[in-house]
Amino acid sequence: MTVTFTLNGKQVTIDTIPGKRLADVLKEDFALPATRPGCYAGVCGTCAVIVNGELAHSCLIPAFAIQDAEVLTGEGLEGTREFDEILSGFEHAGYRPCANCRQSKLLTAYVLLTLNPNPERANIDEWFADQKCSCSSLTDIYKAIDYIVLHRRSASRGRK
Repeated sequence: MTVTFTLNGKQVTIDTIPGKRLADVLKEDFALPATRPGCYAGVCGTCAVIVNGELAHSCLIPAFAIQDAEVLTGEGLEGTREFDEILSGFEHAGYRPCANCRQSKLLTAYVLLTLNPNPERANIDEWFADQKCSCSSLTDIYKAIDYIVLHRRSASRGRK
């Protein structure tokens, strides 16, 4: 089966089996190491990507379902202002997600802050609820998100 979709801003076409999972397509066909399928059940969150603007578990998405879709991975977000702000917030908070969950935490923060520039604790809890990893706590994530929000406010007022 031939599948054409947009990956990190570039149109791509692959020949694959229809039931192959997007997580495996990204790792095997495009050598994108940040997408890390863990459970293949949508539970651990390590395979998170953005599909058509929404956070999604790539381990649950069959290849046929990405026809004409837009897929954004951590590699596609790298180098953007938003990525740099989120990474800076993580670093400022002393939060260093492990390699297994780094992409999912960055992409989750990106989507959350795009939809809600000033999230409450309950919003953060909801968005990160299925990000299961022992490398961090919600307290670390709260500090990081708080810093990002504060930094963006200061930047919009002309200060950094």
